[in-house]
Amino acid sequence: MTAESGALLPLQSTMEHMRNTKPPMLFWQGIASTHWGQRWTLWNLRYPSVLYTLLTATMVFLLARKLSGRPEAGFLAMSTFLAFFLHLSLRATFSDESSRGLLDLPAVLRPALLAPRLLFLALRFPRRVGYCRGVGLLYKSFALAIPAGLGLAAGFWQYRDCCLGTFLARDAWKVFVAMTISLAVFGLWFVLDPDPQAVWREFIVQENLGKIDKSSGGYLSHLLWGGSSIWSLALDTR
Repeated sequence: MTAESGALLPLQSTMEHMRNTKPPMLFWQGIASTHWGQRWTLWNLRYPSVLYTLLTATMVFLLARKLSGRPEAGFLAMSTFLAFFLHLSLRATFSDESSRGLLDLPAVLRPALLAPRLLFLALRFPRRVGYCRGVGLLYKSFALAIPAGLGLAAGFWQYRDCCLGTFLARDAWKVFVAMTISLAVFGLWFVLDPDPQAVWREFIVQENLGKIDKSSGGYLSHLLWGGSSIWSLALDTR
């Protein structure tokens, strides 16, 4: 429907008051891959995401091989990435509160993977990191800036031999710049959309802040208990 309107924004839907519950990048990807909706097939809708996944797996392989110096470590890292990605994809949990954090959890738990070579781009080009992460936020949510920032900060902290003072003096500003730029890129949605109030009402208030509404149990209650909890996903009980 968005493609048929002839404009990328505002997003169109048959569901009133639910047109802006997801960021627009994935919709734009579908519009581009289907030639503005003229070739509406599952192949055209899916192949960009498949290519992204394979390219990411290739990067994981190359980085693990370079860090370890062993090709078998690259294959193991690539296989592990694809195994976890496949599990999450088949279970369609990307919209759950817990899985959104899990997507960035390895960067928080294993900062060793970020140092020292993987931090080179962030050390030298924090703005570029911010631009790339901002595009990622436009696919999912501005909330992912939090685990991304924690992962980047953890990598810098370990790179500085776990010295908090050195990290604060030399690298904290880089994390701030990268995350600020990523949020600014996400904010372009509000600038370009002709009805930014609807975006604020439906995406920010309803889709995001609604998940921490105490009347509905709150974010932490959904994270720790129930069918979408982190334990339910980890134990595969749903």
